[in-house]
Amino acid sequence: MRAHYAEDAEGFLRYLEIPGDDPPILWLHGLLCASTAELAPVAVQEPLAARRSLLIDLIGYGFSDRPQQFGYSLADHAQTVVSLLDGLQLDRCYLVGHSMGGTIAALAASQRPEVVAALIMAEANLEPAEEGGAISDSIAEQSEEQFATSGLAELIQSQEQLALQDHSGTPAAHLGMVRILSARAVHRSARSLVRGTDPTVRSLLKGLPMPRFYLYGELSEFTAQELEAEKDLQANGVEYLTVPRAGHPMGLQNPHGFAQRVAQAIG
Repeated sequence: MRAHYAEDAEGFLRYLEIPGDDPPILWLHGLLCASTAELAPVAVQEPLAARRSLLIDLIGYGFSDRPQQFGYSLADHAQTVVSLLDGLQLDRCYLVGHSMGGTIAALAASQRPEVVAALIMAEANLEPAEEGGAISDSIAEQSEEQFATSGLAELIQSQEQLALQDHSGTPAAHLGMVRILSARAVHRSARSLVRGTDPTVRSLLKGLPMPRFYLYGELSEFTAQELEAEKDLQANGVEYLTVPRAGHPMGLQNPHGFAQRVAQAIG
């Protein structure tokens, strides 16, 4: 485990480093997760085992600090990732982000396009998450105080019930990550996902110079809007790859399949 002091956050960003060949892969997790738990099983799979990986827990998540004054917006998180890139003096790396982490990875890549050799987004949020009943929407509907007082506890309780129904299933594995979340970090991040970015990540992707990949689970259900975005982005050079036998939580459901697609993307 290593630490990087993110000055804008006034706290430590922590990451697990798996040694291997450079350029390294930097991994960014989703809203209710931590890279050190959700994405570590992917980074150690055979297709990537020889590659150096940095599994980053965003500020407010996993092992990283939880400063009260931090904004926890998508742009705020991206700035801490850029701070880490600069602090490590990386001249070349790959960014892999799942869900919210993919959105943050795209924002970070737009700030350091000369460093990011390839951008891989796994079911990232490309548009504001205002519609469709996403978990970020249900969290953002609550006030911050409400979510901190009772909302997170209710979310944990619902996860516990699912875990007890299937002791070896994805909810049981995911529960450990949810229990250590910062309520205020999750709420502010969720509100930022609902608001989206200006320009949208979908629009931003069209102008990025590095190879760009969008991974989606074979078992995931895409809306008509998302399928239309797929055609639009493919026309602008974004390659879509399917992770077999997995839905949205692909890092827990099929880490080997996820790793194969990342290895394919980085060549």
